[in-house]
Amino acid sequence: MLGRAGAPSGNPPTAVGVRSAILPNLLLGAHVVPEFLQSRCTVENITHALSELLDNPPARRHLLEALQRLDGILGVGGAPPSERAARAVLDLLSQT
Repeated sequence: MLGRAGAPSGNPPTAVGVRSAILPNLLLGAHVVPEFLQSRCTVENITHALSELLDNPPARRHLLEALQRLDGILGVGGAPPSERAARAVLDLLSQT
């Protein structure tokens, strides 16, 4: 359907010029969470990635540390998102 609308075909991340389609990777600015898009979504690729996490404690620790950084970026445990959004709007309005 997107092809009919003139959208480029192929792997979405390269088609739109971004390095990742996974929000955690975009927010962290690094390839932390494996991506299995289109032809890369195979049993073999997913099995390999899971085995790496299960069999390699440093790799698992790296992922967990990155996910903790992501919690900080997203403000997990802080004020509710609606309150943070309202505060941002009020701060912006007070600057004008």
